[in-house]
Amino acid sequence: MKILVTAPSRKNHPKNNVLYDFILQQDDWNDFSFITKYHLYITTKLTGLDEIEYAGVVKIIKKDQSEADYYMVEEGEFSYLSDEFCSVGQSLDYYGRLSELGSEICEGILTSLRDINMFDYVSEGFKNERAWERSIMRDLNNDDDIFILPKFIIKNQFSAIPSIDMKFSFMYSGMINTLSFDFDSIQYGYFESEKLPCRMSVIVGRNGCGKSTTLARLSRVAYSSTQDRKKEQIAKIGEILPEGLGFPKIINLSYSAFDSFQIPGCTFKEKKQLRQDILDGKGRYIYCGVRDVGAELDYVLANVDENNMDIEFITLDRQERTILKPLEVLSEEFYGVLIKIHKDSDKWNLFNKVMMKLREEVSLSEIIDEIFKDDFILKSKEYFHRLSTGHKFVLHSMAHILLYIEKRCLVLFDEPETHLHPPLLAVLMSALRIVLNEVDAFAIVATHSPVVVQETLSKNVNVITRNGEFTDFQRPEIETFGENIGAITSSVFSLTTQITDYHDELDKLIIEYKNNNNPLDDIEKCFDTGLSTQARSYVISKLAVKG
Repeated sequence: MKILVTAPSRKNHPKNNVLYDFILQQDDWNDFSFITKYHLYITTKLTGLDEIEYAGVVKIIKKDQSEADYYMVEEGEFSYLSDEFCSVGQSLDYYGRLSELGSEICEGILTSLRDINMFDYVSEGFKNERAWERSIMRDLNNDDDIFILPKFIIKNQFSAIPSIDMKFSFMYSGMINTLSFDFDSIQYGYFESEKLPCRMSVIVGRNGCGKSTTLARLSRVAYSSTQDRKKEQIAKIGEILPEGLGFPKIINLSYSAFDSFQIPGCTFKEKKQLRQDILDGKGRYIYCGVRDVGAELDYVLANVDENNMDIEFITLDRQERTILKPLEVLSEEFYGVLIKIHKDSDKWNLFNKVMMKLREEVSLSEIIDEIFKDDFILKSKEYFHRLSTGHKFVLHSMAHILLYIEKRCLVLFDEPETHLHPPLLAVLMSALRIVLNEVDAFAIVATHSPVVVQETLSKNVNVITRNGEFTDFQRPEIETFGENIGAITSSVFSLTTQITDYHDELDKLIIEYKNNNNPLDDIEKCFDTGLSTQARSYVISKLAVKG
């Protein structure tokens, strides 16, 4: 590995230099009197891209380093650091972007930088160094995911990541109660090998109460590193506990043309690299939907000061400008995703399992039969273009989930009922649960739909209400799993007869026919198939009241 070390610059990233594989830029940030922060860039020699690529922040310390020492990695070039050094990447994205280069290059650069995942740093005494305690561990704890997940990300061994009972909470300004997520449930069966549905949590509430905003804020904080979460611009957006919780990937699905939520990233460098990751279909943050977030980020980056992206801008909930993808792009995306899934036997097998579940819905059965044909991928763009809006939505979203999901990923799905009738929504949610169980991942769904709530344990349902600037989250008063849709609508959505108007219409009919010999029969005749059971009960009760 040929690595060039350059001087610090707050204004510009280093220029590309194809004579080197990587560029390590110094940073003059004083970390409790220790200078340990560097920025790693990947040159076009390795990526083949037009521009230099930002891998992320890395801290590097040297044995016996003191507060009086300045840059321990000096300007110039080197191939590898001596065993007096060790380094720690400051985000999961750092390791993820390096892993995209392939295992040989990834492990090569990490070995050159003496990354803690490449040797036994504990036995070599680095944890006893003052620089370790004061700088490396400044915002970290020993059990944070930055010390657990990278070794699996480096080798793309997501399936080997340790399973956990995922529990965390989220809080932001104006919330009365903390929003808590507990992705666990009672075990049962032989050797207690089965669980009730628990990998999906639901945020439900009326329009305008903040469901989508909460989901968008959560995605931005979850994407941020532990260190960034303590910065003012991220702390204003929200707080996740435990602080060191990390997610290998965050998949954000939103298919509303009216959405304008901000994409993650708290610095110009981060947003610029995130834009490139999105365009390349890689990285920890995956957006699936109708917005062209790559083009939106182009607009943002062209209209902000690279050296002074202020806190107020970062903390805005909504973008100033949104750009939508044409249908041709969505068709092309569907085709590209299918190609990639087909090349991965495990993902292709899961794809077929999910398609069989979707096939249970009548309107999808013929479409799925077509998908199972050998030549479907080649004609998938044209076929996708002809589908109904709802069917496009189901196939596009599920294909993207299947391609990108990995163990311990967090899927954020905003209003999946968009464009779908209830049976199609129900089978989509069933298919998603299959994927979550197979992969050992988790999802949070924001919805208006009682169908989604009906298939979710009440412990995993958060009812959101809003009063002025204050937002509250409460558990439903009933067990929602398997409950009657009417009961859910009444309890969770607070839909009462004072809000609906069918009673008013029935009252008019009762007044009109109550003096007839057979008023109930006359009212029944006003409807092609007679009164519904509930309407008939109401009419009978009213007619029984004299006067």
